[in-house]
Amino acid sequence: MNFYSERFYYHEKHEDLFLETVHFRGRNTVFSRMIHYFFRIYGMLLATSVGGLTGAYAFAKTSRIFYQTQGGMADRTDTITWWQHCGWILVGGIFLIMRIYQIRNPRVSLTNVAAEQLVNLKKKGDEQEDQTPPEKSAEPAAQPLNPWVEVVIIIWLGGFMGALMGVSLLLIWYSLTWSPFYPASDSDSISINLNVSLYLVGISSVLGAAGSVVSHVKYEMNMKNRTKDK
Repeated sequence: MNFYSERFYYHEKHEDLFLETVHFRGRNTVFSRMIHYFFRIYGMLLATSVGGLTGAYAFAKTSRIFYQTQGGMADRTDTITWWQHCGWILVGGIFLIMRIYQIRNPRVSLTNVAAEQLVNLKKKGDEQEDQTPPEKSAEPAAQPLNPWVEVVIIIWLGGFMGALMGVSLLLIWYSLTWSPFYPASDSDSISINLNVSLYLVGISSVLGAAGSVVSHVKYEMNMKNRTKDK
């Protein structure tokens, strides 16, 4: 079975956006499939963690307020923890089901929604250009970016995306501390966890920046090869 993906591209001849189905064969098949399913599984894990953390906090806070109004919180720690874990499992499960439904239903897919918005913006831009008088529509051609400026922007964007990845990993880890699946830890591990958090975000930023540079170099090489073939 061939693995495929869909992407939008701009056709210069027809001056419009088209949906293209890209088939991956050979060595790229396994690698692309691994990346595809990795991000799907990671998205489900992140959605479950966000929902679990929200539910755990809401249930724990509500139960704490309830027991305070009933005459104190003496000997109520285990009960509050039980409600916290119930909230994590219940709301986390709901978020997981919603994420799976979003993946299975293309109509509510964020990728498709973003693509439709991009097409609508393109159509509005074309309509505005048609309504603009010719003497006002003529603008000087944009100057290309300095190569070093372009590299700095690519590194910054890659580092920023890597930092977001590191923060999402921290969010998953923090959510697990509220879940029934996290073992009890002593207070001495807080400083170690803080150091691990800083290292995680820093390493993710460096890997994101390096990955963006490698991807950009490969893209430029592919474009040069296509130009030579033509």
